[in-house]
Order: sequence, then structure tokens, then C-alpha cells
Amino acid sequence: MDRLRRGLRRRPRLLPLLALGGLTAAALAALLAIVGGVAAARWARPSDRPVAAPLADAPVAVGDDVRLVAHGAGEVGGPERAPRIRWTAGALDVDVTPQQGVDLRVVTREAEVRVIGTAFRVDRDALGTAVDVVHGRVEVRCVAGGEHVLGAGEHTVCLPSTPPGLLGRANELKRRGADPAEVLATVDAALPAAAGPFLAELLALRAEALLALDRPAEARAAADRYLDAGGARTVDLLQIAATAALADGGCAAALPYLQRLEAQGAGDPERLARCEDQP
Repeated sequence: MDRLRRGLRRRPRLLPLLALGGLTAAALAALLAIVGGVAAARWARPSDRPVAAPLADAPVAVGDDVRLVAHGAGEVGGPERAPRIRWTAGALDVDVTPQQGVDLRVVTREAEVRVIGTAFRVDRDALGTAVDVVHGRVEVRCVAGGEHVLGAGEHTVCLPSTPPGLLGRANELKRRGADPAEVLATVDAALPAAAGPFLAELLALRAEALLALDRPAEARAAADRYLDAGGARTVDLLQIAATAALADGGCAAALPYLQRLEAQGAGDPERLARCEDQP
């Protein structure tokens, strides 16, 4: 009986202990929930925060993990952890912190460049879109066809894919003194889909390149196509056609072009007289 009475006296003390334990567990659970919520908010907010900014000759930071230095024109949009950059012209330096889950893409008319963590440069001009990797790896998809995975120190160029873009590239190659064969290849890639003034200018460039490559018969044919279309550079193309015809068929072939040049007020009287005197 004495032991039973002592046991009954001790039993009520268990209730406060259990209550205290329950309170401590509840407080711990609440604390963990608060910490978890803060951590989740810390990681969730950058993914949801929208970005919208022009890029023009100034450094721009997108969140904590993307650094952009623009030397041209473009814009960046989308969420911080998946920014999308539309780059119009010039050079853009991109530096993305690796292994932070950033899915960044740079889009031009000629290419889409996808990166997760690296540093690279995108340079867009009349020749196309060039991509140079400083470190890391990038995926490049060219609109005109072809996909490339580039590592540090590697380079690729995505060419224009439309007749206006290819015409711009051909003119820029000519301005830089490139091999006429490269100009001709660019022109020939554009011709099948070209029309109107773009077609006429491409034919003019084709005639010039073929004459420079010493292919007079083809140069004359290209000049004739241009002259039939009635472009604005009639005098230039008559001169190319006359030179090509002289090289390919002599005065008999060149005389019609020389006479048309004379009628345009841009003739060469001596050359015309020599050809007219020949039987």
C-alpha cells in the first residue's frame, strides 16, 4: 500500500512534462516551417521576378548570376533565371555563373544560343551572327540549318537565311574585299527565293563577281537578266555586259551594249568606233 501511494503521488508529474515536450515539438515545427518558407521564398522569388530592359552600350546585371555588357542594340526579357535576349546588332558579352540553374538564351535573326553556365560573345553584323566561347559550353542553333556545341576558345558563324540578309552579307563581303567566289556563293544562296529589287541587286552582284572570276559568258548572262528586269543600275550593268561580251564574243557581241551605253550618254566613243569599223 505504501508503494502504491508513492506511485500515485509521482504520476501527476508526468503531465506537465508531456505538455512541455509537446510545446517544444510544436515550437520546433513552427520554427522549421518559418525557416523553410524563407528559404523557399529566397529561391522562388528570382525565378518569378520578370525582367524587361533595353540593352545598349552599358553593363546590365540580371539577378545575381547573369552579367551582360552590350556594345550594340537589343533587349532582355523573361524571368531572372530564364532570361531571353533578343539581340539586333553589335557585340554582346555574356557571363553566366555555372551550376545555378540559369537557362539563358540569346536570339538573333540567324541563330539561337543557349547556355547554362559560361562566358561567351555574340556579334551580329551584316555577315551574320558569330559566337565565340570564352569558357564553358554553349549550344548554337542556326536558323539556316545546323547545330553546334562549342567549348572554350571555339567559334562559329550562323549565316543570314533571307534574301535581304544574304544581300547585305554579299555587299559587306564585297566592301571588305573578300574573294569574289565567296560573294558569288552568298548571292547564289539568295537567288532562288529573291524577288523584286532584291533579285535585281543580287543579279548585279553576281555579274560583277563572275566578271572578276574571269567567267565572262556567265557574267554577261547575269547582266542580261538584270537589264531585262529594268533595275536602277542600267549603265553599270551595260558596262559589265559590254566588257564580258568583248571577252567572250568580240565586237560583234559587244556592239549592242556599246550602242545602248552611247544612247544613255555613258558610252566610250573610241571603243564604239573600233567595234563599228570591224566587219
